[in-house]
Amino acid sequence: KGTNSKLLAEGSVPGTTDEGSSPVPQNVEAISTGPWSIQVTWDMPSNPNGVITGYKLTFTHPNGTVYTVQVSSGTSYERNNLDPNTLYTVTVAAVTGGGDGEPASTSATTDSLPSISVNIDNTTSSSLDVSWDPVVDATSFDVSWSESGSSVVLDSQSVNDNAVTISQLSPHTTYVVTVSAKGTNSKLLAEGSVSGKTDEGSSSVPQNVNAVSTGPWSIQVTWDMPSNPNGVITG
Repeated sequence: KGTNSKLLAEGSVPGTTDEGSSPVPQNVEAISTGPWSIQVTWDMPSNPNGVITGYKLTFTHPNGTVYTVQVSSGTSYERNNLDPNTLYTVTVAAVTGGGDGEPASTSATTDSLPSISVNIDNTTSSSLDVSWDPVVDATSFDVSWSESGSSVVLDSQSVNDNAVTISQLSPHTTYVVTVSAKGTNSKLLAEGSVSGKTDEGSSSVPQNVNAVSTGPWSIQVTWDMPSNPNGVITG
């Protein structure tokens, strides 16, 4: 402008602001596709604030372990090698030149493991014969046992067959036996359990046995029951 605000000249130039972080992706959904996998789908953000170069996904285990993956294209992803019957928190964020955008969150629980049919075939006072159905792709089986009502695992062993004899058990005791099928890289394929009770055994000695004379022709005997009767005392 000149004298008396006379317009003397004019010009213009185009300009674009830098990219910013994106708002949340839309319609994020996560579903279990088996014991070890979750499928995630989403739609792109309504206003990405830049050019979307990919998406950042996280899968958080209840123990705090976080699995992170970058998806360069598409709006779906299937995560494998997860733990069975586990609730995972899933987030999806769009990535632009402005960095990671605001994540959208959802969750999904992986399916339970397939079940193995486990059987008790024979019992003695100190052992249980256990067998189970074959499992496809299994390379070994982990067998563990505990007393019924207790969470303490007494012992375990790994076998390659579909049967095992568990020995050195206590008489007249109920045990819970768990069989876990393992595949390549020790991947857990299936699991099952069964309860079995060992046979009665011979009793330990009665406690506090005492004998006293009650006259010229008699003796009175008293005792307490054994600490480990190892069965039902019938006399």
